[in-house]
Amino acid sequence: MGYYLTVEVKGATPGNQHWVAVNSVEDNNVFMIDPGSNNTNMWFAYEVSKTSKFNFFKVI
Repeated sequence: MGYYLTVEVKGATPGNQHWVAVNSVEDNNVFMIDPGSNNTNMWFAYEVSKTSKFNFFKVI
């Protein structure tokens, strides 16, 4: 059982909203599952400054 994290990566962009799921973190790399892209490295695909929300869920 564990925790799962989703991140809103376009929250600071007017008229846009896009969420991704965090798959893993290694060093300074955050790897994601993105339904709108084939990119896997979150900070290569999206700007850190436009990240607005983090949600985490616990599976029991």
